[in-house]
Amino acid sequence: MTVTVRRGRAADAAALKALDTVVPLDAQRAVSIDAWLAHDVVYVAVADDLPVGYAVFNHDFFRQGKVDMLMLAVDRRGRRIGERLLRALEDACDTPKLFCTTNVSNHRMQRLLARRGFLACGFIDELDPGDPELVYVKKLAER
Repeated sequence: MTVTVRRGRAADAAALKALDTVVPLDAQRAVSIDAWLAHDVVYVAVADDLPVGYAVFNHDFFRQGKVDMLMLAVDRRGRRIGERLLRALEDACDTPKLFCTTNVSNHRMQRLLARRGFLACGFIDELDPGDPELVYVKKLAER
């Protein structure tokens, strides 16, 4: 399976909403996907000519690069697609640090971040009560 990563476009909206596991539980996620695409902050992983995952990248975290969201189709997880998306965001990042957060309960994401060289650097309580958000950072080559 060949996976490529490209910038997201409005035409990806339906496919991204279909693969996102939060959309059926929270209608606001579909609205967010549309907004992210409109603001050109989405990177899409494509396999077999179909979107199989996406990541959202911005500089909204103290003017540093931040992975705002990373989502893979359930049937495509465990195939290193998340690593491809993170690598694309690392390449796109123009600050010396790239941050990412994930819930304590999200062990898969924690393992992915460790494989890509991210280090735990803090936590945030009360975003999801009972499931703190872990903060990770990856120091990139000087930009």
